[in-house]
Amino acid sequence: MKRTPFISIIIPVYNAEKTLQKCFNSINNLNYSKQLFEVIIVDNNSTDKSKKIIQESPFRCLLQEKPGPAAARNRGAEAANGRILAFTDADACVARDWLSKIICAYEQDSHIDGIAGYSGGINNNIWAEFYQRFQEAFYFKHLAEQKPPVKHIDTKNFSIKKDCFIDVGGFNEEYLRGEDTDLGYRLFSRGYRIKYVPEVRVDHINPTDLTHQVRVFERHVKYSFRSFLSFDIKTQKVLCPHYLKSYHRIYYSDAFVVNKLLKPFLNVSTNMIILALLGILHAGYNLKLKHCLYPIYFLCVRTSRFKGKLNAEIKR
Repeated sequence: MKRTPFISIIIPVYNAEKTLQKCFNSINNLNYSKQLFEVIIVDNNSTDKSKKIIQESPFRCLLQEKPGPAAARNRGAEAANGRILAFTDADACVARDWLSKIICAYEQDSHIDGIAGYSGGINNNIWAEFYQRFQEAFYFKHLAEQKPPVKHIDTKNFSIKKDCFIDVGGFNEEYLRGEDTDLGYRLFSRGYRIKYVPEVRVDHINPTDLTHQVRVFERHVKYSFRSFLSFDIKTQKVLCPHYLKSYHRIYYSDAFVVNKLLKPFLNVSTNMIILALLGILHAGYNLKLKHCLYPIYFLCVRTSRFKGKLNAEIKR
């Protein structure tokens, strides 16, 4: 890029009064020329004090009545003036050099179409710390091992050229979660080159509610796996080889025993296991057995992710 491009920062907001001001403060502290970027805040029908915080900010504000972060981000992208769209969340604090690092990455590699960055953790309790450890051990480790183009993106820290975003149709507004995974799959399958650049950093204010975390993992995987199943088998093998395990056949089966007996049994069983593990985790924490809890937390999250796949709607 010969001329420094104009960047549009897009932030969807829904009932984020506890974290929104911290996010805004981090954007105000960016060491990047204010003439070279804009900030678009998309309110997704917030009912708390988020509206007031947004109105008092110097940023451009839009309203998206259709629920879901995908619809909110698409609304922001539609109104954006920038050649590059930079997405983050209302519960994330961007690094001071966030935009500088993004532009530097595009300048160093003119062939890339987008950048997936690294998300650190702001941890306010043990469950937030475990959440970050799980992300580090699985998401970011897996992302670092992928050669460009990467297949997975996280909208807490993602930028893309606007024309590429428009060409693939933006985010799938059908998904209330997992819309970033779906977009990453579609970009990869269409030959767009997304590069993981860990120097592009934000710090996520990690969720502190254990039960909420587990349900979020479950719902995210539900929509992500549904997106994955929308591709043909050949593309699936390229996208996520680790999905193609023995239980992959279960999801495609038309057998009566599988659909009417096995799936409901597994669904109920996994839910009981999750509830039992949550009880053990809370009890262990109260007994101050903190150092022994991560393996149980890992098992609980993995079980919830498996349950999400079970609940994925298969559309052929």
